Amino acid sequence: MTPEEQMAEKLRLRKLQEESDFEMARETFGLTEAPSSDSFESQNPSTKEEFDEFKKLVVDKLQSLEKSALYMPFLEDFMRDLCVNFEAEEVKKLSSVLNALANEKVKSQKGKAKKKAGGKKATLKLDRGNNYMEDYGGDDFEDFI
Repeated sequence: MTPEEQMAEKLRLRKLQEESDFEMARETFGLTEAPSSDSFESQNPSTKEEFDEFKKLVVDKLQSLEKSALYMPFLEDFMRDLCVNFEAEEVKKLSSVLNALANEKVKSQKGKAKKKAGGKKATLKLDRGNNYMEDYGGDDFEDFI
């Protein structure tokens, strides 16, 4: 065998040993049930469809936690940790997607605020003439003198 083949065989045997140890630990603690095919742990996506299914699982799990006060700080740290190894252009692309979403949310909130207010604005009527002397008895002054 070549050195590469020997190394590959060692890695394969090590992986088998680790899987065996893991299964024994599961049995020891009474967790003999293997993860279902639609669980998060069993996912190893490689196609677009598999990534879409994986995304659905992750989103469903994270959305179930969004009522927690610690959710937003978690998401901030989570996104930062996910993007650490990205190139600057990839991070900019993600940033622009989030900015577009934020702009849509702001517009929808402004639209709701306008619909809620919906009342008439105050206006000033200027239908009357500018002859103030007639309004206040303009002839009364002549009687005084």
